[in-house]
Amino acid sequence: MRANLPAKIAHSRYTLVVCIVLYAASFLMLRQDMADGGEGGILWQWLDKSLPALTVSRWSTLALHVLALYMLLELDTVFALIRQRTLFQLSALLLFLSAMPAVFNVSAATIGGMLVFYALFPFFFSYQGINNALRMMQSGIALGLASLFYPHALLLAVLFVVAMPSMRNFSPRNLFGLLWGAAIPYFFLATYAFCTDRMQLVNDALSSIVEFDNIDYGTLGTGTALNLGLMLLFAATSITHATYTSYNDKIKTRILLYFLCWLSACIIIAATVLPSDAADLMSLATMPTALLMAHTVTLLDTRGGTVYVIVMTAAMAGVFTINYVI
Repeated sequence: MRANLPAKIAHSRYTLVVCIVLYAASFLMLRQDMADGGEGGILWQWLDKSLPALTVSRWSTLALHVLALYMLLELDTVFALIRQRTLFQLSALLLFLSAMPAVFNVSAATIGGMLVFYALFPFFFSYQGINNALRMMQSGIALGLASLFYPHALLLAVLFVVAMPSMRNFSPRNLFGLLWGAAIPYFFLATYAFCTDRMQLVNDALSSIVEFDNIDYGTLGTGTALNLGLMLLFAATSITHATYTSYNDKIKTRILLYFLCWLSACIIIAATVLPSDAADLMSLATMPTALLMAHTVTLLDTRGGTVYVIVMTAAMAGVFTINYVI
C-alpha cells in the first residue's frame, strides 16, 4: 500500500480540492502585492504603458493562472502524455503557484511562457508529418510573439529546430514554415516602425534577444534562490524519472515527453547560469515542469515513491513558509 502512495495521491479526488484551497489562500494572502509591470519586450512595454491597470492587477494574474490550467489540461488530454487518466498536472501547477507566488504573476515572461507552451500544440500535431508547414508556421508565430513579450524566448526556436528530426517532421518546407512564422511578428513590427519612422524599435527588439546581464549571484534574493532550488529539484527528478521509465510509453508519447524534458532542462539550466533572469526563466519553465512532475507522481509505484512524496512535500512546504514569512 505504501508503495502506491504517489499514485493514490495523484488519483485521489481530494488532492485537487486541497490544492485549490491552498492556492486560494495564497492568492488572498499575497497576490495583490506580487503583480508588477516589470521589464520586457516591445509588446509588453506597450501593454504596460497603455493599460497599466491591467499589468499590475492581481485579477490579471488570476486570469493567466486559469488559462494556464486549461492549457495544461488540454495538452495532456489531446496527446495523452500521462498514460493514466489524472488531473494531478493541475494540482502540481497549483502547488507551484501557491508555494512560489513571485514566479508566475502577470509579467512579460509569464505571457511569453504561455505563448511558448501554446507553440507545443501545433508542433506536437506535426509529428511524423513532413508536409505540415502551416502548423510549423503556427508554432513559429507563437515563438515570435513570445519574444516580443520576453525577448529571450525566441532562442527556444533553436530547440524546436534541433528536435525536428526526432519528431520525424524535418523537411525544408517545415523548417521554412517554422522560421518564417517566427519572423512574421518582426515583419509587422518593421512595417509599423517604417510607417512611423521609428526603425530603432526593430534594432532594439532584435538586439534584446541576445543581450544578457553579467553573471552575478549576488543579485539573487533569498526567495528567488529558494524558488530556483525547488524548481531545479522538481525538474531534475521528473526529467530523470520520465527518461528512465519512457520505455513503457508509446513511441510518440516518449518522443513528446523527451521534448518536454529538454525544454524544461534548457530553461532551468539557463536560469541557473543567468541569475538576473532567474525569476523570468522560471516563469517559462513552470508549465512543462508541472506536467513532468504529474507524470512522475502518477506513475511512481516503487517503495521509494513514498519517500519521494514526503521529501517533495516537505521541500514545498518549507519554501511556502519562507516565502510568506520572510
